[in-house]
Formats: sequence, C-alpha cells, structure tokens
Amino acid sequence: MGISYLNSNNHPKAIEYFVRSIETSKDLSDDKESFQAQLNLAEVYIRDEQYDLAEAEALTYLERVKKLNLQNAIKRSYDVLGKIHIAKKDYELGFSYFQKGLQLALKGDSRVLKAHSYNNIAIAYFENGDLSLAKENFKKALNMRLKYNDLVGVTESYYNLGDWNYFQ
Repeated sequence: MGISYLNSNNHPKAIEYFVRSIETSKDLSDDKESFQAQLNLAEVYIRDEQYDLAEAEALTYLERVKKLNLQNAIKRSYDVLGKIHIAKKDYELGFSYFQKGLQLALKGDSRVLKAHSYNNIAIAYFENGDLSLAKENFKKALNMRLKYNDLVGVTESYYNLGDWNYFQ
C-alpha cells in the first residue's frame, strides 16, 4: 500500500503504511524483505525534503542489511544515501555513496544494478555541473541497458541524455 501511495504522491498515507510495516516487522526475524519499508520511508522523506529523517531511515536500513550481508540491499542503501546528499548539494558525500554502490554492483552479477550505478554516478556529475563526465556515464548505463534489453532502463537513459542535451 505504501508504494501505491508514494507513487500517487500521497506522502502522508505512504508514511503511515511504511511505518505500519516497520512496526509489524519488528516482531519478525530479520529476513531479506521484512524491513524494505525502511528504505521506502526514506524515499518519501527525500521527496518531502526531510533529509535528516531520510538519512536516519537509510542508515538504519544499511545497518540491518550489513548484519545479514545482503550485498544488493547494501548497494540500494548507498544509492538512497547518495540521493539524499546530492539533493542536499553535498556532492562529494553523495558521489562517495554512489561510488560505494557501484563497487558493490561491479562485484555482483546483476546487470541492472550495474547500469543503475553508472546512471547514479552520471546524475551526481550532472548535478555538480560536470556535464562531460555525466554524459560518459549516462552512455555507459544506456549501452549496458541496450545490450541486455532492459527497456525500462533504456527509457530512463534516453530521458537522462535528453536532459543532458537540453542543458548543454
């Protein structure tokens, strides 16, 4: 439910359902998905520009998934932390989180996560005004997505390259 409310921009309801999910999962053992709501809640807070709350949720999630050694989940937490700091215009810290995510993605076998990581790096460069490195990384992401027929990712890459072209 929380995701539906988040996608429809009803943030108060999204928060309500994510908090319910978090509260419910406290009675469960820490399995792979029982606390995904924590990272989803961080996403709501980012959209609401409540960056301190977003960071607190993302760091709690990171701590939990590190204990379980869930590499893809750790990578996702780094992505969210990077997004928080880019939004706060702390480009150096945001970039460092995206770099950590990329390093984990490169060690794993998920082509989608690898391409997503290059896209994140590109966004960090773009937001910081380094358009040449942004384009280079947007193209890396696009080429990977084309190679593996990731249609949603391809669409995102073309959109990002369109933005890049507009600001050129």
